[in-house]
Amino acid sequence: MSDDPKRGTGRTTRMIEHAKRLQAEGRAVYVIAANADHARMLRGMLPDDTTISVDTPESCGNFHWPTMMLRGAHPNCAVLVDHYAIESRFAPMLAMLTAYDAPPTEHRLVGGVVTIEDDGIMARCTCTWVSRGHFSSLAASAAFQNHLDDVAR
Repeated sequence: MSDDPKRGTGRTTRMIEHAKRLQAEGRAVYVIAANADHARMLRGMLPDDTTISVDTPESCGNFHWPTMMLRGAHPNCAVLVDHYAIESRFAPMLAMLTAYDAPPTEHRLVGGVVTIEDDGIMARCTCTWVSRGHFSSLAASAAFQNHLDDVAR
């Protein structure tokens, strides 16, 4: 199981829908995939009669990573790069980018009752959502409690 909270959220599907809209507007659309298998998977998400080109950075020959564009391409050309292609190519860089981020805050539905714990302080209120996070100060906790009080009213 992946630790990526964005996994399975529809990013690739939304990108493909965007590519279809660009094609309908008359643009020449190129989608960049991570590798040949990934390109086949993306092509499978497109209609058979599409003019959208799905390539890897190597197969199209003129893809430029720093600008995410095709060198020498016509201004009508639109290049969309799938997140997996970026994540595959730059995994170590992305890992370092987020290595020292604060712990994430979780959001989930909880049947109407929420419990917030922070530095031993517990508060109860009626809400439709819960957020459990890490706060660096009691002032932040108090501000969050005020927000919860407003939501409960």
